Amino acid sequence: MVFRKLREHKLYLREEKCELFVAKVNCLGHMIDKKGLHVDADKMAKIHDWNRPCNFKDVQRFLGLIQYLAHFLPDITSYTGPLASMTTNGTPFYWKPLHEKCFQMIKAICCRMPILHPIETKKDEPIWVICDASIYGVGVMYG
Repeated sequence: MVFRKLREHKLYLREEKCELFVAKVNCLGHMIDKKGLHVDADKMAKIHDWNRPCNFKDVQRFLGLIQYLAHFLPDITSYTGPLASMTTNGTPFYWKPLHEKCFQMIKAICCRMPILHPIETKKDEPIWVICDASIYGVGVMYG
């Protein structure tokens, strides 16, 4: 039924990019299984092992890495705000104790999340994956 609907709308799938009837799937940086939506372990390892930023670019890279988790962490902006303010043009780079505390708190908060969103199979609601891709990047949202 799904494949028929896709064909009707002239949307096609590549066999090498499809995984059918699997118990667990890596989808756009998340692991999805019958228990719910989980953070990819590789991304968590990168966040956990991230060295203290030494310049603006390091801060931007770190914030970019955790950005995909931000909508699961409602209060994370309390900690990302001081780091993000360091990346504005013309601001001298001074790593202060506040920045270190925020950096460590972000890492701790991100790495202790076992399940981002449980999948409720008893509900009659569909699970949506909305994505947009180009040669420059990929954007995605689960709903």
